[in-house]
Amino acid sequence: MNGFVTETLVLGVGATVVSDLWQALVIKLTEDKVPNWRSVGRWVLGVPKGRLMDPDFASRPALPGENAVGWVFHYVIGVGYGLVYLLALMAFGAAPGLANALLFGALTLAAPMFFLKPAMGGGLFGWRAAQPWRGTLKTVSAHLSFGVGLWLSAFLVAG
Repeated sequence: MNGFVTETLVLGVGATVVSDLWQALVIKLTEDKVPNWRSVGRWVLGVPKGRLMDPDFASRPALPGENAVGWVFHYVIGVGYGLVYLLALMAFGAAPGLANALLFGALTLAAPMFFLKPAMGGGLFGWRAAQPWRGTLKTVSAHLSFGVGLWLSAFLVAG
């Protein structure tokens, strides 16, 4: 495997693991619900059936394999973000740093807030949820911790 692919995988998977560990800590401290990758898997499995934007998502029955699909999708997206981060660093001639990693993590919030949550019937920013502010804060926290994970993973790559 070439160096760029390895770097991309280390950054993407590493940052996703850091985000997952952060979320696990927050859940333990707040006794809140865990992220529901099962529902993301159900959404992914529904896309080929024409359900990209699904206002009836909450009433859809569970699908076989949706939990595994959700987790795999979560990590594939993390690797994709790792790739975009590396390409952005190259384009701007920048080195990985905490500030640009946090900024990148913040920019990744556009995907769930403006696309995934609405696509799953949750509305813009997920504000159709029972506790919209709680969900929004958890999403912001997860994506900023992803940025921290990018920064930490860059140290692994740099050796």
